[in-house]
Amino acid sequence: MFGRNKLKEKRLDKETEERLLKELRAENLSKNDILAIIIATFQVLMPFILVLIAALFLVIFLFSR
Repeated sequence: MFGRNKLKEKRLDKETEERLLKELRAENLSKNDILAIIIATFQVLMPFILVLIAALFLVIFLFSR
């Protein structure tokens, strides 16, 4: 059941992503503009991702003792 819900979420996320890309293309944005938006999104999210990874390693290190 949990796996099925996860698959539905992934499918929904993929559908949402595809819909958003179609909307961006509908606004006559070039591929370079879409690529720039995606890169900017990753640049904004990267610090949060790195903090989560560091916290995960810290927890693993502390509980491995």
